[in-house]
Amino acid sequence: MASLLQHSRHCCLFVVGLSAYLTGCTQLPPEPEPAAKTAIQIEEAWSPALYGGVSRIVYFNVENGSDTDDTILAASSNWAADVSFHKSAVHEGIVSMTSLNDGIVVPAHTEVKLTPGGLHLMLSDLKGRAEPGDQIIVTLTFATAGVVNFEASVRDTRLKR
Repeated sequence: MASLLQHSRHCCLFVVGLSAYLTGCTQLPPEPEPAAKTAIQIEEAWSPALYGGVSRIVYFNVENGSDTDDTILAASSNWAADVSFHKSAVHEGIVSMTSLNDGIVVPAHTEVKLTPGGLHLMLSDLKGRAEPGDQIIVTLTFATAGVVNFEASVRDTRLKR
C-alpha cells in the first residue's frame, strides 16, 4: 500500500508539473536582446588604386546617429605606418592640402563625407601595394564612440577605352 501511495504521489507531481509547463506557468529564459547598433556608422568606404606613388587616400562617409557631437581623434591602417586627415581646397586655381591635426568633428545626427577634392584620409609610408579588389582595414578612434573599424575597397578608377 505504501508503494501505491508513493507511486500516486509521483504521478500527481508529474501531472501538476506537466500542466504548469503546458499552461505557461513556468518561466523560460528571456530572448537575448539584439546587438545595439553603434551611433557611428561608416559607409561607402573606398580607395583609388595607385599606379606609383608613396601614399594612398581613403574616402568614406561617417554618420553620427547620437545626440552629441563626436570627433575623430586618430586613425590607423594595416596598409600604412602613418595615417592622417587632410582637407583639399582650390583657391585661385591652385590646389592645396591642409593637415587636420585636431581631427574631424562629426556633429550629432549628421553625416560627414570624405570625398575627392575635400576631406580625406591619407595613408603614408605604405606597407605594401594594394590592388583593385583588395580591402584596406582602417581603425578610427572617436572621442566618445571609441574605436570603430571598417574596410575600404580598392577601386580601379582609370578611364576604360
